[in-house]
Amino acid sequence: MKSCDGKSPCCTGSVCLNVVRGQHTLKTLVECYRSAPHSIHTDLKWYSSTNDFSTVVTNAALAITCEGKNHPHQQLIPPAVLEAMKRKLLLCIKGILNARDFDAILSLIEGCKVKGFGKLACYDTALRIAAYLKRMPTQVYLHAGTREGSRALGLSGNVRSLEPSQFPQELQTLKPYEIEDFLCIFEPNLRDLKDA
Repeated sequence: MKSCDGKSPCCTGSVCLNVVRGQHTLKTLVECYRSAPHSIHTDLKWYSSTNDFSTVVTNAALAITCEGKNHPHQQLIPPAVLEAMKRKLLLCIKGILNARDFDAILSLIEGCKVKGFGKLACYDTALRIAAYLKRMPTQVYLHAGTREGSRALGLSGNVRSLEPSQFPQELQTLKPYEIEDFLCIFEPNLRDLKDA
């Protein structure tokens, strides 16, 4: 199978449509991920270049993308829940600013979470804030699709996070947050690999 070049019509957003179920290897999936444009990179760059930390926290909690839209992961969360989370995080802003690493940022956000703001929303919010603070994850955090993607690779899905070194060599070429993104995007394809 020819891998995707990132410019052809096979790539839309963060998913490479050239990946035909059952006709791929882990290496070709990683190549496709690397060559396709990803909103995660654009958004994290935007968050990292924002001048005001309270603006970063506000936009992160409200799941605002660099295009000023609501991120697809959080589109189903009612605006009132996002607003409540924003208010709580702004009250914790000093603690978040002083968090020593990504895990501490994530733990603070999880400690502030309101009903309806789940694990994925906490992770995404922490990642946006971490981009600004330059405290990106050093581990691969598991939730929903990433948990299933991890299991499809024969790894534990019953832990909070995994070391990048626990993943197959092909995935170790990606940054931890990219592995998380990859697992979420290609989880169905990874199940095909296991079944092959």
